[in-house]
Amino acid sequence: LSLQSRWSGGQGIFSNACTEGQKMEENDNAIEDLRITCSALDATFHPREPRHLMLGLVDGSFLMFNLERRAEPVHSIRSLVPSGVRVVSVTVDGKFAVCGASDGTFCTIDVDSGGVRDLKKI
Repeated sequence: LSLQSRWSGGQGIFSNACTEGQKMEENDNAIEDLRITCSALDATFHPREPRHLMLGLVDGSFLMFNLERRAEPVHSIRSLVPSGVRVVSVTVDGKFAVCGASDGTFCTIDVDSGGVRDLKKI
């Protein structure tokens, strides 16, 4: 199974709270030490870099991991918004991640630099 199919339906490896250093295995593929300390509400892959996984977390943080080098995230933006990041999407060109939160806040994140742009509440 692909990571995407394991995520769908809320039954995947990111559907429950993951503690730091926790080891998870499925189909003989280990995903170790992702350093996720709370539940992920949404996940998506980078359209041009399928090894990059982007997560929106219930604590309002945004993480992007390279699945080949899992020890540290590529980008880690803690407390991005006051409430959980409910939606993570990536522009077709892969330059920006768009995050939406349950309190109506949304922003765009420069995928290359990790810089936050246009943090707004609607």
